[in-house]
Amino acid sequence: VGAAFVTEAGDEIGAFRNNIAIHSIGSGEGITDRSDLQDFGHQGVGFWLQGSGVVVEGNIAAGHAAHGFMFYSRPLEELDLGSEPQFPAENLFVPEIANGRDSVPVTDLPILEFRDNVAYASIEGVNIRYHLEKAKHDVRGSIQGLTLWNNRTGMNVYYSRNLDVD
Repeated sequence: VGAAFVTEAGDEIGAFRNNIAIHSIGSGEGITDRSDLQDFGHQGVGFWLQGSGVVVEGNIAAGHAAHGFMFYSRPLEELDLGSEPQFPAENLFVPEIANGRDSVPVTDLPILEFRDNVAYASIEGVNIRYHLEKAKHDVRGSIQGLTLWNNRTGMNVYYSRNLDVD
């Protein structure tokens, strides 16, 4: 019903490589209808990425009620702690972003390792929200080798800046 491959808090590292996500029907609700639960992947998504610290390479998303790939570049709020996760500087693809700090906000992570992915037969191939919206650096995000076909909408980018699509 929801999302096939998920990062939840925005501070994750690792990789989704050479995977396929096929057909998720979704909840039928809007993207923010479950925001009080912080359950955002419920719409029917192949790959839901809460931040940009995970490598996404060589994947296929097909037949999703909402998005083949979704970057929602705002972190999960830790409601019980009243704080947001931070991304450790040691895990940054571009360490200069930290500017000497031990960690950075998840919102400061550019999309740098998203390449050679395919999305088809979904409502949207790719949806990106809040990418570097308030970041205080000029490192640009990059999407490379993306193939989109037979989606109602190929790509939507909202409230974002400094993103190159090749």
